[in-house]
Amino acid sequence: MRRPVLMLILALLATACSQTSAPGPATTTSPEKALSPVATATAAQPLPETAPVPEEYQALYASLDESLNSFQDYLNQHWDGTTGSTVFAAELLPANGNRGDALLLPTTMAGVKLYLDRLQELGVQGVTAEISFPLLRPDFPRSAEYLRFFQEVSQEVRGRGLKLLVESGPVFPDPEYSRVQVDFSGFTTETYFQARREQLLLIAREVQPDYLSINGEPTTEQMLTGLPFSPAEYTAFVQETADSIDRSTGILVGAGAGTWEDPEYLRGFIASPSLDFVDMHVYPLKSANADYLLRAVDVAELAKASGKKLVIGESWLYKASPLEVGKPYQEIFPRDVFSLWEPLDIRFIEAMAGLARYQGFEYVSLFWANYFFSYLDYDETPKNLSPVELMNRANQAASGSILAGTFSGTGQAFQQLMSTLSKP
Repeated sequence: MRRPVLMLILALLATACSQTSAPGPATTTSPEKALSPVATATAAQPLPETAPVPEEYQALYASLDESLNSFQDYLNQHWDGTTGSTVFAAELLPANGNRGDALLLPTTMAGVKLYLDRLQELGVQGVTAEISFPLLRPDFPRSAEYLRFFQEVSQEVRGRGLKLLVESGPVFPDPEYSRVQVDFSGFTTETYFQARREQLLLIAREVQPDYLSINGEPTTEQMLTGLPFSPAEYTAFVQETADSIDRSTGILVGAGAGTWEDPEYLRGFIASPSLDFVDMHVYPLKSANADYLLRAVDVAELAKASGKKLVIGESWLYKASPLEVGKPYQEIFPRDVFSLWEPLDIRFIEAMAGLARYQGFEYVSLFWANYFFSYLDYDETPKNLSPVELMNRANQAASGSILAGTFSGTGQAFQQLMSTLSKP
C-alpha cells in the first residue's frame, strides 16, 4: 500500500539529510560531533487545530475523523486500562535499501546518526530499517559494501540501546521511486523464494537485528516482482525460511501483511509454528466493506491465542475515504504533505498507542517520520505542483527542520506521548 511512493520520499529526504547534515566522514565522526553544528531539538509552534480545512478535503477529513472517533469509542468500551511494555519506534528512512548506492556515500552514515539523534530526542525506543532484496546477493554490484553498511547501522542502533526491526522485501524497480533497478523477469517463483531466503539468512547471521520480518506486504511483493503465488505457497516459503534461521543470538523471526490484504496471509502466519511474531502494516482505516482497525484487533487476538507476539512494522494515517482505498496510490500519497492533516495524524498515533496497550503489542513503528519535523502549508503551496514536486518540497522542509532541531506539532505530540508512557 505505502511502498511505491515511499521509495520516492525516502530517497529525497534521506539524500538531503545525508548531504547537508554530515559533519565529517562516518568512520571518524561520533554521534556527539554529529550534533555539534546544530542546536539541540527545540519545539516548533504547532499550527492551530482550529485552522479551516480546505473545501476539497473537508469531506475526507470528516470521514477520517469519524473513523478515528469510532475506534476510540471501541477502545473506551473494551479496554480495561491494563498496560504492557511496548517498544514505540519509527522508520529509519535514511537507511532504507531502496536508496541503493546512495547508502554507500561517505556522508550517509553521518546523516543516519543525526536522524537517530533526532528520533531519540522524540523518545523512540526502536527503529525499523528496510534491507531490500537483492542488495545482499553475492552477484549484486557492491553487495559486500551494502552488508557492511547495514552491519554498521545495526551496531549504531544497538549501541544507543534501541531495538532494531529489519524488514526485507523486494526493491521497487521504477526509476521514479528507487535508485535500484532490478529486472525480476529472470526469476521463477521458486528461484525467487530461494534467493530471498538466502538473503534473509545472511541478514539474520550478519546484521543480527532484534526482530527480523521475513516480509511485509505479500500483494505489494507480487506487484513489484510480477511473480504469481497463493497465500498457501507464500506461507510455505515463510515457514521454510523461518525454520532455517539460527535463533541462538536471540533474534525473533516473524512475517506479516497489510490489514487491507487477503486475511488468508495473516491467518497462515498465525498458524505457522515457526514464527515468533506476526507483523501487521496499518494504513487505511476502512474500506467500503471492512474496518481495518477492528481487523487488527481480531488478528491480534487470534495471534495471541496461538502464542505469537504482536508487531506493527509500519503504520501511518492513509488519507483516503472508504470509497477511495482502491484508487491508485498516485492520487492519495501527495495529500500527506499538508499540515492540515496534523490533528488527525496525532490522533492516529494515539490510536496506535491505544491499540498497542489494549492488545499488548510488543513493537509498534510509525512510518512517515519526516512529518515529525515539518509539513507544507496548504495555502502557501502552489496548486500546480506535480506529486513529485510536492513531496520534494516536503522533504526539503523536513531536512531543514532536522538540521535546525525543530519538531512539528505531530512531533511534539509524539514526544509528549512517549514521555507520558514512560512514566510508571
